[in-house]
Amino acid sequence: MNEGMRFKYLIARMAHEDPARFLSTFGGEGGRAYLADLFAAMHPSAPPDAASDVGVEHHGEVLVLRLPAPWEPNAPFAIGVAGSASGLRVFVLERSAHPAVPAFVAEIAPQVRANFGPSDSSCAGFVARITDILAAPASGSR
Repeated sequence: MNEGMRFKYLIARMAHEDPARFLSTFGGEGGRAYLADLFAAMHPSAPPDAASDVGVEHHGEVLVLRLPAPWEPNAPFAIGVAGSASGLRVFVLERSAHPAVPAFVAEIAPQVRANFGPSDSSCAGFVARITDILAAPASGSR
C-alpha cells in the first residue's frame, strides 16, 4: 500500500473513531498545521515542500482537507468530510490509475468502500459531487 493510500485510510479511521475530536482538530484554527505535520510524517518520500500545499477549507456542510497533487495512483487530491460530531461520512478525491480519467470519487466507511465514479480533480467539482451524493435518496446499496 502506497503512502497516499495509507494516509487516506488513516484520516478515515480518525474521522469514524472520534468524529467530535476529528472536527475540532481539523476544523479549528490549528487544523491546517496539524494536517501539514501529519502529511509530512506519513509521506517521507514526498518532495520537501509538499506539506506546504495542504489546506483546510469549509464549504458549507463539507470540510475539505486539500492535499498536494498526488504522484501515486489511488492517492488523494483531497478528503471531504460531512456530518456531525455524532457521525461523519468520509469522501476521497483520488488520482486515477487510468490515464484517460484524471480522478474519481469514493467514500470510505468503517467496513466498506463505495466508488462514485470519475471526476475532474478540482476541489469545487469534488465538493459538488459530495453535495449531490449527500442529497441523493438513500438506497439499499452504495
